[in-house]
Amino acid sequence: MRPVVLSLLKQERVTPSEWQELFFAVHLVCLWDDKGPLKIHESLQQDIVAYIKQAQCRVLAQREEQALLKAYIVEWRKFFTQSNYLPLPFAKLESCLQSKGSSSSSSVSSSGAGASSSSSSATATGGGAGTSHNSAACASAGTSSGGSSSSSSSSKKPTHAEDSIVRKLMLDSWNQSIFMNIKHRLQESAMKLVHAERNGEAFDSQLVIGVRESYVNLCSNTEDKLEIYRENFEAAYLHATSSFYRLKASEQLQTN
Repeated sequence: MRPVVLSLLKQERVTPSEWQELFFAVHLVCLWDDKGPLKIHESLQQDIVAYIKQAQCRVLAQREEQALLKAYIVEWRKFFTQSNYLPLPFAKLESCLQSKGSSSSSSVSSSGAGASSSSSSATATGGGAGTSHNSAACASAGTSSGGSSSSSSSSKKPTHAEDSIVRKLMLDSWNQSIFMNIKHRLQESAMKLVHAERNGEAFDSQLVIGVRESYVNLCSNTEDKLEIYRENFEAAYLHATSSFYRLKASEQLQTN
């Protein structure tokens, strides 16, 4: 599975057959190996962190402040886009992990169990049903297979978008591996641009907007999606605003 996962992370081309085979491979491992879900989860984490560290090197290679912001925004937007697609083939993994975490449904998660194979028969039996399900997911993920997504794939998207274990893993890994290391530099650079704009200097507003978006979208806490934004970017913005207008107020009083 790793070559396809790495291609997805890097936004490289993945063929429809590779995309569909990833669904089936995940399903087989989760179905026939008791430790399969945990093994896949650990491998995913290793690959995601390794990719993020490479992205961090590309960002930190930029010394000039605006270049740093541009590099970070490019890397973040690529990664965030893939956080909507990479979890899709791992739906079986997520259902197994959630089942193992719940004592009331632990029997469902045991490998080879009748309930497990029955509930998954739409994707596991033969090649036809599995291909049909995977094609729908492939279309919903925007791969080059074409066609429109089925109702089953569209109904699963909200779950993946908000509650996906793999998506949470991606966002948390980004937060811990790169964001925590350079967030102060990002905030300082963004605040300098805001300060320049308030003084009438020309600046690229998309840099500030892009950084702000990353703060807003990075949080994996579904109960408070703005937690990281509020505690970091918003706090820095309000502090910078207060400092700027406190100084301006003093100047106005002296002048008038």
